Amino acid sequence: MAAATAAMPDGQKPADPKATHWYRPKTLASQLEALGVKPADITFVAVSHTHADHIGNVELFPQAMLLVQQAEYAWPGTNNAPRFKPAHPVTTLKGDNH
Repeated sequence: MAAATAAMPDGQKPADPKATHWYRPKTLASQLEALGVKPADITFVAVSHTHADHIGNVELFPQAMLLVQQAEYAWPGTNNAPRFKPAHPVTTLKGDNH
């Protein structure tokens, strides 16, 4: 999830009580800092799929090579906007690469 969610004391509550209630007590940046790792130290970021809880911090690593399935990379976001910044380095993958 995006770092802003950590600033919400009760998390991000949905309008629909049946929907997911997002909560995170710490930011990813603060957790990396506790380990002595800077975002610039990260070389690769692999994305399993492009739901918000999986790509919320991708731009914390603008220099890291993004590894993502072509179909997920091409899937448009809100208002057909790209899910990733076009300048972000990316390697798109095709097929089941396990």
